[in-house]
Amino acid sequence: MNLLLKTFTNDCCEKCLNSDYLVSIIRKNNQVGNCHFCDSENVFVYATISLAPLIRNILTLYSKDDNAEMNTSQSLKNDFNIVSPSVKIQSLY
Repeated sequence: MNLLLKTFTNDCCEKCLNSDYLVSIIRKNNQVGNCHFCDSENVFVYATISLAPLIRNILTLYSKDDNAEMNTSQSLKNDFNIVSPSVKIQSLY
């Protein structure tokens, strides 16, 4: 399965993101569950694919480079500090 598709077909939670704006969207959705990315339980979750349009402009800054030291998910975590340290990098694969 494509990495990006696999990433976007899972739920993320309020603890996965550092953006107050995105966290508020997740909380307003009022759906509680378990997080695939940081293993938090009984937290507000949101379909990751539904967040994609909100970060699309940032995602367009990246292109696939098989020789890169980091994948897109790792780069987002490092470059924009959107992704919380609680997210396990391996869960993004």
